[in-house]
Amino acid sequence: MAANNDDNRALEDYAQPIIPDSPSCILLSIEARNYDLKSSHFHMLPSFYGLPNEDPLAHIKEFYNVVSGLPLQGVSEANLRMRAFPYTLKDKAKGWLMTLAPGSLTTWEAVAKKFLEKFFSTQKTATPRGQIFNYKQDDGEPFNECWERFKGLLLQCPHHGLPLYLQMQIFYDGLTQTCQSTVDNAAGGALKKKNAQESYNIYEMLGSNAQHKDTRGKRVGMYEISSNNDLALQVASLEKKLDSMLNMVPKIAEVCAICNIPGHPTYQCSASEAYPEFVQEQVNLMNSYNRGRGMTRSLIHITLVGEIIPISHGRITINFKISNQSLPLRLKILSKC
Repeated sequence: MAANNDDNRALEDYAQPIIPDSPSCILLSIEARNYDLKSSHFHMLPSFYGLPNEDPLAHIKEFYNVVSGLPLQGVSEANLRMRAFPYTLKDKAKGWLMTLAPGSLTTWEAVAKKFLEKFFSTQKTATPRGQIFNYKQDDGEPFNECWERFKGLLLQCPHHGLPLYLQMQIFYDGLTQTCQSTVDNAAGGALKKKNAQESYNIYEMLGSNAQHKDTRGKRVGMYEISSNNDLALQVASLEKKLDSMLNMVPKIAEVCAICNIPGHPTYQCSASEAYPEFVQEQVNLMNSYNRGRGMTRSLIHITLVGEIIPISHGRITINFKISNQSLPLRLKILSKC
């Protein structure tokens, strides 16, 4: 009996791994392999870590937007996606990609399908689909925000399978009676007399009109005090009010970006070892924030007959105007630093 060639191998040779010629599961064309991805391209690419709260569909959409802006240089967009996609995966997501059989994915459609099969769970389909079927307008919610929220749910679940006419009917049924009356009036009496596309156009028109008329939240944080010729007294009074407002701001517990549980920072999460790249990115962001916070001064801008006087105070940026007449002085909190 002829001896097998393996019989001549030393025992230690069996302990050495054999690396296939193409270890990557994504089989690239020659054109894609020769494509020159520059460092600026890598910085533009989004990242996906495989976290439970990440949206893989949103990642694919953002990836499409970035790749569509890159020069093709003799390669098709599908092949360019296959070339760049592995660099968007980090931590658990990158580990998953490396477990796939070498050369098993030969088209971009196969790559995207495999990715979504892994990270777009059945629950991520069932939740938005249920929210669509049970859609209701919130109390006090303007029409434009209600319409945008509904369209957002449809985008979260593009495979909902609902025809346009049923989408329009579901949205109408979820509106308050007041908004239903507004829609019927815009439709000339009754929306049910319109077809699906006409109904969609009516919703778009009403949403656009409501957006321009909506003034909610624009007067939040407005206060009035009597006008006074003594600017120093006015500033002292405003500082007292600012101190009291700062004391009223509740302290919000930090929420972990990995497990979504408050009470501990991301880098102290028990699951952080599975996402080293994500944790390091969060630490770098926090360090950058702290450095910027130490260098930035919050300002109070006082306008008095065209003169701007900056006054440093706390962590709230305030912008107000002192009238040169006997009109009241208005104080408005614009934003937190």
